[in-house]
Amino acid sequence: MPNLGIFMYPAGQGYLEKIEDPWRDMRADYRDRQHESKLNLRLTVPLTLNMLGINHPLALGVVCILAVLGLWAWTGAFLEKVSGDRVVGALFVLYLAQTYVGMFGWPFLNYDSVALLLVVAGFCRWPPGLNTLWIFLALWTDERAFVAALFPLFYHLVRRVETPRERWLCAGGVLLAYALAVATRFWVTAVTGLETPTSGVVTVWMLGHLMEFAHIGILYSLEGGWLLVAAAVLLAWTAGRRWLALGFTVLVGLQYGTGFTAADVSRNLSYLMPAAFCAALLFLELEPDRQARRRLMLVVAVVSFLLSNYVIFGYLHQDENAKGWVRWIRPLPVDVVEQAVQERYPAPAYTRPSQPDPSDPPED
Repeated sequence: MPNLGIFMYPAGQGYLEKIEDPWRDMRADYRDRQHESKLNLRLTVPLTLNMLGINHPLALGVVCILAVLGLWAWTGAFLEKVSGDRVVGALFVLYLAQTYVGMFGWPFLNYDSVALLLVVAGFCRWPPGLNTLWIFLALWTDERAFVAALFPLFYHLVRRVETPRERWLCAGGVLLAYALAVATRFWVTAVTGLETPTSGVVTVWMLGHLMEFAHIGILYSLEGGWLLVAAAVLLAWTAGRRWLALGFTVLVGLQYGTGFTAADVSRNLSYLMPAAFCAALLFLELEPDRQARRRLMLVVAVVSFLLSNYVIFGYLHQDENAKGWVRWIRPLPVDVVEQAVQERYPAPAYTRPSQPDPSDPPED
């Protein structure tokens, strides 16, 4: 079920400052460990809004909403085209709407939904060169996309094509996007001095604290989507395409590992979403039975619905008493009911209990 927490949290001040001046060095005003300083080279969204003259506090929220709706529309339409079955596309959208990425329930606004939409758009096959644009923009939206964009590259390399030329045009487009993004990143840093601080990256000491979330991170990174990953790997293995199965497994493991390179575990692991989409495409290619396709997609959506969703965050402070937290993302009906109950039965104001007077005689 969707959650409307995205409407309740306006963009942070650092985001608004970056939209007002995309070339502003955020490290001048924020410490390297602060989130705002890491916005320096995440330029796709601020540059676009700045060129459009949009700097309203709610602008980023609207962009995030449109990006999630774009993810729904793109993935559903793409899978329908590939499978020739509208039900398959609709069921994947229902699955996506139950995940951290697709339910509008993030604890604060960021560029992740935009980056993921652009990465998923990189799976497009035609016209040649269009996926270069989408992946290039994704890599300039958030650094996490540098690993996530390997999934469209992998898909273009392993999928069945009519001619080798088609394969290398699509895969080459993604590789070209990587080359252009890296080259322009060095150029922008040389010209403007903008850099991304690395002080927030997890050290070995911090990793030990974050790994307490490894099990729940695995479960809630893809939820029912893990069934798609497993189905794609097993079908590829039994079909004799073992390099496909092994390569995809390694790539998923790599993306999962990056989920623990910073404290905001849920945000990092949300970049596994292209893995679920890639797995769905591979599954459709390997499983010709229409009813089997529908059954698995239905199970994936139902499992994700039953699991609900949680935000996972691990503190990185070098304090042995510091703890991370896991918070339930409440579905919209729960939010509505809770709000109605609070208005009908407001909680009594908290009053601090009075302290006994030391001069009073002790009670019997």
